[in-house]
Amino acid sequence: MINNILLICSFFFSFYLLIKSKFIRRWFLDDEFIKIQSFHKKSTPTIGGLMIILNLLVFVVFINSDILNLKILILFGVANFLIGSLDDLRLIRSPFIRFFIIIFLNLIIILIFDFNIKYFGIFFLDYINEFIFFKFFLVLFALFFIINGANLVDGFNGLLAIHAFIILILLKLIMGPVYYDNMELKNYIDALIILIFCFLLLNFPKAKIFLGDGGAYFLGSQISIISILIFNTSNNISPFFIAIILSYLFIELFFSVFRKIFQKKNPFLPDGIHLHMLIFYKINQKYLNANPKTGFLINLGYLIIVLPSLIYFDNNLYCMIHFFLIILIYLSIYYLLKKNII
Repeated sequence: MINNILLICSFFFSFYLLIKSKFIRRWFLDDEFIKIQSFHKKSTPTIGGLMIILNLLVFVVFINSDILNLKILILFGVANFLIGSLDDLRLIRSPFIRFFIIIFLNLIIILIFDFNIKYFGIFFLDYINEFIFFKFFLVLFALFFIINGANLVDGFNGLLAIHAFIILILLKLIMGPVYYDNMELKNYIDALIILIFCFLLLNFPKAKIFLGDGGAYFLGSQISIISILIFNTSNNISPFFIAIILSYLFIELFFSVFRKIFQKKNPFLPDGIHLHMLIFYKINQKYLNANPKTGFLINLGYLIIVLPSLIYFDNNLYCMIHFFLIILIYLSIYYLLKKNII
């Protein structure tokens, strides 16, 4: 309890220090209102991710007992935060270059730790996962889509942060019956949940700060790595339960990429017809403050859809059916909204 209070105090103290910094006001300020994925009307500092990762590192070093048990999480988190921060600092603006750096750095960490997904529950994927090259490619593919999916949906107040908060809570709930021995990981997840909640107090419903690309990439890396770590160290969890938990971020990016390719658009460039944007347009037609309402509505729907999977998280067939049902629901909502709005 005392550690949690100290963590909260540290977060808001860092907010006070950073918001006063001339460097932050100069470099970490989102004032590009003309971007198609921007839905804010005033300059807002993109320091949320920086505040979360700084306070999380302080927690790990000074409070958590064994940093070595968390080194893979920390390396993935720091690497992806730095990649996203290159865009926040306007040092790299090309999505293609940014994606290449994401692939390169994450692949290095994957190879160093021999990090992989133990099995997928699909014969073809499990077969090729036996080969060294493919097992690294498959986990890289999964991380790439979750990390970039997190950045893709980070366009409305609270959308990504609430989503990450829910995912971590669900993973904590499932850790009880299947995963006991790693207290460092449990404490790390608790700290991350607390820091995301603190961020939401400053971001939702009215945004005083944003996560920034650095924060989005960081949260995407953390929820994906934590999910895989929990799955790999348990014999009870269905791989499709993890797919259910991460479904929104994965499907949003996966569908977006292939939709743009089919429409002969550049898949690296954003457009204005992602699901969360269509929902925003629909809400904005009738109600005020559509920005935070979008984030809340999407996450409420997500929670209602995925919550039943906690009952049968260890049943591969039920979880598989549930996952493909989510895909069907996503596509149905998307094309219904697109038909009525565009």
